Amino acid sequence: MTAQWYLSRMLEDAYASSSEIQQALGSWSLGWYVANGASGHNYGTDVDVGVCDAGGNPLPMPSSFDAFDDSGHLTAYQMSPDAISPDAYADSVKGNEACLALHRAFVDAGFSELASEWWHFADGATESVNRAVVGGGGLDFVATL
Repeated sequence: MTAQWYLSRMLEDAYASSSEIQQALGSWSLGWYVANGASGHNYGTDVDVGVCDAGGNPLPMPSSFDAFDDSGHLTAYQMSPDAISPDAYADSVKGNEACLALHRAFVDAGFSELASEWWHFADGATESVNRAVVGGGGLDFVATL
């Protein structure tokens, strides 16, 4: 959680001081990329993944991992996870069979997608349970120590 807190603050500072970063993010706010507090990753319910072949070699994906610009977007525009459908995928995702197979597998397994990151999948139901057990500010408190 402490690493999450520092990452969030560092990105906020970089965004405030760099017109290049502001331009790269465009209309997508910082919150689409780094949570300002506990995220599903901190609760063990969100994963960032790609696809490898049987030999462990990464397959070409729409962008590099953690590309905070249009090249990393799952969808061409911002939308909630329950509104994402294959017809809304960005062109770079629609044309990438490995990425489409990845998304089919995770969505079929009950995960939701994040419009700003083709590599991100979330198990919101389990996250809700974990947050209820830990409490509202449980993990956020750790970052302030």
